[in-house]
Amino acid sequence: MHIVVDIPELLAGRLKGEVDVSRTVREGLAVEGYLSGALTRGQVAESLGMTFYEAEAWFVRKGLDRDYGVQELEEDRHTLNHLLPAA
Repeated sequence: MHIVVDIPELLAGRLKGEVDVSRTVREGLAVEGYLSGALTRGQVAESLGMTFYEAEAWFVRKGLDRDYGVQELEEDRHTLNHLLPAA
């Protein structure tokens, strides 16, 4: 999709030093989509043309580290116990 956006001078002046303004805007949309729950981490990676590992590093650089809580740990432990039963 191709979209034309008018950027206020205040923002345009700050973006002049950016190497790729289009990329900066796409990343901003990806962050917003992720934070709103509209996009998963995988969808963000795909939309930005990144591998899983590149995307995980990108999330960390953006301050969007994975919030991995106790409940998620227990769910993963349960899944692993189901998939890899004790011998």
